Amino acid sequence: MSHGWCRLNLRQEVLEVDALMSAMLYEEMLASRNGISPLNVIPFPHLSANLAKDYLAEQESTLRKFHARLLNFSANNTRIVVSNEE
Repeated sequence: MSHGWCRLNLRQEVLEVDALMSAMLYEEMLASRNGISPLNVIPFPHLSANLAKDYLAEQESTLRKFHARLLNFSANNTRIVVSNEE
């Protein structure tokens, strides 16, 4: 998770803050699933239950649009690289 957080922040080297954020997110997940966290992390409700259905539908639509743009970009910007090595 630390490496992923580092990459999301467009860095090559994992810093202490990346490990801390990863541990905090993990503890938050444990607390939201089990009601408690060994480190007393209180889960932050990123999304209320009432808005979850609308949010997920919106994200699905956004993801579909992004997928179409990605396919279009790939189709128009891909070069075929031919290697002469055998």
